[in-house]
Amino acid sequence: MKSSFFLLPLSVVRESAVLKFEGNRDNFYAEAQRALEVGHFRVTDKDVPPPGGTLHDYWSMGPYWWPNPDNPDGLPYIRKDGHLNPDSMGNGYDRARIEGLVKTVGTLMSAWFVTGDKKYSKRIADLLRTFFIDADTRMNPSLTYGQAIPGICDGRGIGIIETVRLIELVNAIVYLQEEGEYPDDDLKELCGWFGSYVDWLMTSQHGADERAAKNNHGTWMDAQIVAFALFTGRLDLAREVALEVPTRRIDIQIMGDGSQPLELARTRAFSYSVYNLTAFATLAQLARAVNVDLWNYLGPEGQSIPLAYEYLKPFATGEKPWTYRQIDKDTGVENSKLDKGSLDQYKALYSLRSL
Repeated sequence: MKSSFFLLPLSVVRESAVLKFEGNRDNFYAEAQRALEVGHFRVTDKDVPPPGGTLHDYWSMGPYWWPNPDNPDGLPYIRKDGHLNPDSMGNGYDRARIEGLVKTVGTLMSAWFVTGDKKYSKRIADLLRTFFIDADTRMNPSLTYGQAIPGICDGRGIGIIETVRLIELVNAIVYLQEEGEYPDDDLKELCGWFGSYVDWLMTSQHGADERAAKNNHGTWMDAQIVAFALFTGRLDLAREVALEVPTRRIDIQIMGDGSQPLELARTRAFSYSVYNLTAFATLAQLARAVNVDLWNYLGPEGQSIPLAYEYLKPFATGEKPWTYRQIDKDTGVENSKLDKGSLDQYKALYSLRSL
């Protein structure tokens, strides 16, 4: 039914939760209480379904697309790379719902790690049952209508990147199941849902388009396939995809100096470079479950995942000035200050490479 894997070991996640708790106990409990009280997340809460679909179909709008000021109806929308259109996070679409679900489950997991109180694990099961299992509210296991562009298309392959954080969810489920805190019947249903989603990723045109992407979209696509294949016990598929990463991703996306040209071409070049590096680190950690070593791979020009980190490190620490574009996604202001903690997730994964 599933393969026992952890993106981060149980002990590491538990320690992180305890440190967060010790840092601010009052706020920790307040967040946990809010997570218990928040309503359910349902794709069926949209006012209208996507064109040609049903309320059960996930629907989102391309985040960097805006009304065309030259046309009265605003159509077709035009692209402003890096400038987030707040409408894409509105109630008419599902992106905020899926992100809200992941965030809430993360908060409840932290509370469960610290307290061991079953009310937190039970609430997680309730939320996931509503989103993925219950016939009246479940999301269909596909993203046919992801990142639609008004006036241009009803959905695109790149919308698949919006389910990246479901990797966190399947890890949470595995943690709970390993501790006997997740219902067996629900686990079986979720494995069925993610199995169907993997099938769609591997057979749909949107999935083929996303796998063909040579930037962070392609890397995260592979990470999702490997994670969900592991979760559903499809080890051969997970290994097959992981074995292709060196030549299909690392050799093409990372240069001999560690730079990632396709990410550097974006208006938020540092952010996307870190995002893609995190995808590589996620893949490297997951691939260990099927005995594929991506951490130590060296390409023909010396390309490697750690080299991409070394390229970014001096910019994150302030040792070197960032010379590529980096705008603020909300304001569009150029030369937005770099987040010095942006590489923390990579470092956490890298530190576990030999465990």
